[in-house]
Amino acid sequence: MKLNDFAAKFDSIVMTPEDNPEIQTLYNRIAMTSENFSVHTKKSPDYFRFLTYAAENHHVFGFPNPRGELEGLAALIIRPCYIDGRPDRVGHFLDLRFKRRRDRTGTGDWKSMALGFTRVGREIDELERCRVFHGSYITTNIYATAAIGKEKKGALPKTEPRPETAKSVDAKPAEAFLVSNLASYQSVNIYARKPQKAIGLGAFKNSGKKFTVAAGEEKDRDELKNFLDAQNRIKTFGYIYSGENGELERRFKYWDGFSMASFFIARDSAGTIIGAFGAFDPGKGRQIYIDALPPDKELIAKLGALVGLKVPRPNENIDILYLTSLELAHGLSAAERLDVFDGLLTALYKSGLPKAYHIVSFCDYNKQSLLEVVARGYMYDATPVLLYQLHAPEAVEIYRESGMAHPPGHEMVLM
Repeated sequence: MKLNDFAAKFDSIVMTPEDNPEIQTLYNRIAMTSENFSVHTKKSPDYFRFLTYAAENHHVFGFPNPRGELEGLAALIIRPCYIDGRPDRVGHFLDLRFKRRRDRTGTGDWKSMALGFTRVGREIDELERCRVFHGSYITTNIYATAAIGKEKKGALPKTEPRPETAKSVDAKPAEAFLVSNLASYQSVNIYARKPQKAIGLGAFKNSGKKFTVAAGEEKDRDELKNFLDAQNRIKTFGYIYSGENGELERRFKYWDGFSMASFFIARDSAGTIIGAFGAFDPGKGRQIYIDALPPDKELIAKLGALVGLKVPRPNENIDILYLTSLELAHGLSAAERLDVFDGLLTALYKSGLPKAYHIVSFCDYNKQSLLEVVARGYMYDATPVLLYQLHAPEAVEIYRESGMAHPPGHEMVLM
């Protein structure tokens, strides 16, 4: 089955780079609303540039009305991953943008299409036999929360909660997709070091683990690739970093300004890599604005401005440096994980790189949280996010956070 034929069944069209102006018009006008403020995301000048950051296999679906005017938008990336330690594929839906239901006259419905993907995705030529699909949303986003739904607790044993049927205007409950929670995490945004941290006090040394941290060099490339691949191989949906066409090489090829020098690498006393992250600025593919600072951050902003920090301002582009490929060796104890992450973060700030940015951001999984390091030494905020799997009511291949030893493979910056 061809993707165009599949989309047409749901009154949708597959959009191309030639449609970029129309995509930009719709995408740029719709904000993601939380309880306290609205986040405006733009992907200018080329919407497809950011999708290439995420995966080479990507698709954009438009939902026009009878007059041909675009009323809704959804994107899908398909990427290689590990499932049960074997190479596979996973899909991720992102950029769901729709006019309010009362303002739409078209009949296209993303939720019905999403259910269709979960049932016949593997039969669509362009999707490389992908059969598992997930998405994510900020849990304080009132529209996303209402549209996607949550797992309903208590109807089944605690290890196997029954997910609630996603709400749909047109679909009967039995014909709506279901969701399962894959990971609860927080988008942690660091604004600055606390004074004691800035002068070198307050380091984590709880474990006594001896290690060093250094910026990445070209000579570290193969070893880093092997470390990242080994870390991800035992994760559900872990990235495949190995090989000449692996994820690390792909990022070096497509991510603007990203190289071995972007990495900070921790090694133990034997010289073995035990932790790493890469610092990446996606600003050439995506720009983020907020209409107002959260009330509890206004004082931090004022204090930061007084001491010369780069402070976010409403309705101005926020420069964000993301920590990507963040891995801490699975063999580390909980205390050692905190120590190593603290060392990596300290090295990043000593490099001076964060001075050019308003925020340093990373994905902190509730299951293996690193927030204790940040809370002790940095001024920050955290936004709760949920990663979920979409599946058909009759599906048997369902993944859940409760059944995973490690958080699943996922890059917050690419969503």
